[in-house]
Amino acid sequence: MHARVIIHGRSHLKSLLQTEISSWLNNFNFSFTILETEGSGHAKKLSDEANDCDVLIACGGDGTNHEVVQGLLEMKPEARPVLCLIPAGSGNDLARTLQPQSLDVRLQELIANQVKPLPIIECTASNHREAFINVSTSGIGAKIAAMVNRRRFKVPPNINYYTAILYWLAKYKAPSLRISDSSGLIYEGEAFLTAIGNGNYAGNGLGLCPQAKIWDPEMALTIIGNVTVLDFLRYQGKLARCVPIPDPRVSYSTRSEVSIEVLKGALMIEGDGESMMELTVGQSCSYKLLEDAISII
Repeated sequence: MHARVIIHGRSHLKSLLQTEISSWLNNFNFSFTILETEGSGHAKKLSDEANDCDVLIACGGDGTNHEVVQGLLEMKPEARPVLCLIPAGSGNDLARTLQPQSLDVRLQELIANQVKPLPIIECTASNHREAFINVSTSGIGAKIAAMVNRRRFKVPPNINYYTAILYWLAKYKAPSLRISDSSGLIYEGEAFLTAIGNGNYAGNGLGLCPQAKIWDPEMALTIIGNVTVLDFLRYQGKLARCVPIPDPRVSYSTRSEVSIEVLKGALMIEGDGESMMELTVGQSCSYKLLEDAISII
């Protein structure tokens, strides 16, 4: 078997990762290639070129995972290698949900063909389509993610996320949205944040989707109305523990598909911590689950 290993080029763990992964792959008699990313978008390119391998091992954070998924989806389904994610980023929110086993256990699963289909979600607007593997937030969540990315590698991760949250909570003006699914209207009004995904966590450990179950054929939908800095501080402990917040401005559900239309203001959308699109009044986007797009160990 052949493995392609993609390591985030700016990860402080890259030397250790190369040593440990090489050792495990040699133990299992894998041939392998180890590549480092050189900048934004490079992980997608390296993944798109991985149709000659049996397993693609991605070592990075949620942003690296996001790029890798885009690359895999550009391949024909039958050519996609099995995906193995090694958390080595600043947020690692998907890993908090998956809680992956050690690499040797997962390589044994690959050899025994004990792979699982990993559901991913596709967000589609009139002029853009993009998939994500963990959680997509719209509204203030996307603004926070954009600020975090601008300051990445300049500010320690925990301080970066926390100060970005406080900054946008004090400044953000919520747009008015109409959120619906095939059964009809779900919500209409001002919404600070929506979170849609398979994973439980986003934004460096905020449990925005406690109702999510990553292997289920439905995606989680969390809607948060107008909240303040004081509300965030009040509920920070519950968010960290990923338990539902008992507040009428917060709703939790699961859906097979979701549509969001902007009625007033503008709506920025991110997935896996990476900016995806921005909608203005009258524009809309839809989310749907792709159940068997990718296999994972």
